[in-house]
Amino acid sequence: MRLEQLAVLIEVAKYKSLNLACASLHMTQQTLSACIKNMERELNVILLKRTSKGVSLTAEGKKVFAYAVKIIPEYEELLESIAAKDNNGRSFYGELRIYVNSLFYLATLTEIIKNFCYRYPEIKVVTLGASPAVIRERLLEPKEEGVYRVGLVNVPCAEENGGDSGFMSFDGLNFIPLEKGNYHACVSENSHLAKRRELSLRSILREPLVIGAAEELNVTPLHFMLSRYGKPNIVLATTSLTLWHNIIASNMGIGFLHDIFLDGREPFCSCLEHIVPIRIKDKFSAVTGCLIVGKSEGIIEKFVTFLPKGKV
Repeated sequence: MRLEQLAVLIEVAKYKSLNLACASLHMTQQTLSACIKNMERELNVILLKRTSKGVSLTAEGKKVFAYAVKIIPEYEELLESIAAKDNNGRSFYGELRIYVNSLFYLATLTEIIKNFCYRYPEIKVVTLGASPAVIRERLLEPKEEGVYRVGLVNVPCAEENGGDSGFMSFDGLNFIPLEKGNYHACVSENSHLAKRRELSLRSILREPLVIGAAEELNVTPLHFMLSRYGKPNIVLATTSLTLWHNIIASNMGIGFLHDIFLDGREPFCSCLEHIVPIRIKDKFSAVTGCLIVGKSEGIIEKFVTFLPKGKV
């Protein structure tokens, strides 16, 4: 059980409402519910009672809550005593702007940012979904005092190097690779494709299609790859994982998911209910990484340490 989970339980008990707790924690209800479910699964108890008037703690929930209200303040005192400082002994202040071109990475940021803000409470964090072109434009804007910018992008991976220059220009930017993986097609468990072991991109283009994206003009790596085979029938641009899931689960289309999100982490584990991931047999991999101007230093260097890392 993690400290962040205890903090969530405290907010739910405080407001006696999942919606109000979500607003306080800046979390989606789906992410918050998954957090509570994971705690209940780990402890093998039921923590909350849900009624028409809201939620309340069970007897077991009250025991966990009593522990949480002791340990969380002590942890916050520890953070204050070890003040987050730069190499010159100054505390970090300002605003960190995170530009993201992946719907799925955007969804994982809630917990990452929450952990980051626990450690660096004087830094305001803003996340924005944007296309690769917009991310590049924002990162190369003139520096502002107290404003730090970083991009999180998923880029096609050429065998010779970390990214495909046809997807976006890296001139003037530094790309820090974090995780490399392949894509899976996501179909309904009721789809005629559900029992297939693998699918080609050409065969997928015959089906109705859903591609998660932060905005309509956000050209993701998969858009980029599909353009080599022809345009898909339907492209759905959405920032909602719930909408992405419901359309696919109801067998109205096919979605795509990078396999770095198939490791059981939330909220993706819940979003794959009634959905079957199928490996795409075309040789197509992508690298998730961090885009910055110059060297990774200061608060940006600290932020990068909070990002999940895998094989590159």
